[in-house]
Amino acid sequence: AAVTELRVSPRGGWHLVLDSGLELELGRGRGEIVPRIARFVAAWPKLAAGGVETRYVDLRHANGFAIRSANVKK
Repeated sequence: AAVTELRVSPRGGWHLVLDSGLELELGRGRGEIVPRIARFVAAWPKLAAGGVETRYVDLRHANGFAIRSANVKK
């Protein structure tokens, strides 16, 4: 997937949107972002195979991540 949007919040948190519409909240701290993305990428095939249409993923958690499916309103 390609990145279509990349934003940095006033507090330094990174947020990106992929061409599929999936939004990833990465948080702050360069040293923490790569392991967070790696953890998500490792889990993504199993999540996608489960049939849940994910639209938003919050990777700011220390030991995991939270997802919001497409059928849940913000």
